[in-house]
Amino acid sequence: MGLPVTIRPPTPEDIDAIVALLNACSLAEGGAPDMTATLIRADWSEATFDPSTDAWVAVATDGQVLGYETLFFEREGGAEIDGYVYPVCKGQGIGTQLLRHAEARARDVMARAGIAKLTLHGAIEAENQAAQALFTAEGYGTSRHYWRMEIELDAPPGAPVWPANIDVRVFQPGTDEQAVHATVQEAFRDHWGSAPVPFEEWRQAAIERDDFDPSLWFLAFDGAELVGVILGYPRTAALGWVRNLSVRRPWRGQGLGLALLHQVFGAFYARGLRTVGLGVDAQNLTGATRLYERVGMHVAERYERKEKRLS
Repeated sequence: MGLPVTIRPPTPEDIDAIVALLNACSLAEGGAPDMTATLIRADWSEATFDPSTDAWVAVATDGQVLGYETLFFEREGGAEIDGYVYPVCKGQGIGTQLLRHAEARARDVMARAGIAKLTLHGAIEAENQAAQALFTAEGYGTSRHYWRMEIELDAPPGAPVWPANIDVRVFQPGTDEQAVHATVQEAFRDHWGSAPVPFEEWRQAAIERDDFDPSLWFLAFDGAELVGVILGYPRTAALGWVRNLSVRRPWRGQGLGLALLHQVFGAFYARGLRTVGLGVDAQNLTGATRLYERVGMHVAERYERKEKRLS
């Protein structure tokens, strides 16, 4: 018999409990407790997400939040699931209940919208045996591998060395939004599973959030043409996060990506952020993992993408 819980949509009053849950799960898997209320609120504000229908908490009889699940619908026939259960509560059926709520919601949307096929996918820590067993039992297979990579800045990073004819400056709100969006969309066409994101959705997810800081966005120009960007965020008081590094194809292989990384590393270091992290597709065909290793980053955590096709 599993632990008795109530499954319901989360409310803003649950955010602190959700943050504590996610950080406890990260620590149990050897990760860092770097989830914040700002990141949860940013998720909830995305244009295609509604926490009242696309998120669930599992609550014990005493009111404690023991589990959390989200479902983000994507373009191109996909939906991303993400779930957590307190480590001491694993094996009680909570994760199964949450995962099935997400799948039921996905099937309901499919039926209402006349969608014939939809792929559910989510990333789990590769060494999490309980999660591996859960997803296998629910009919999911492994389709991709991802890494979280980090670097510890024990000393000021080296100054960036820019390719010839390249100028760099920080993002200017009210001026650069459209150009940065176009650059990111063009660069990510070469990434596995990438789909175009409309400008307003991108702006809401990348800019209309509490942790947006234009002084951590760096834009590289060849003359008047924007050719590369790196978008940094202060994730915690100790951790800087690179949400996006994009270099357009004709300007790759010249050291521009390396220079942009050094630029944002220097900005993070100046603020006292001594760890910098990012997520990357381990099978990336653009050479991103080699670039990150070259700049001194290492693999901190390994994840597997679990996938199930609904029809």
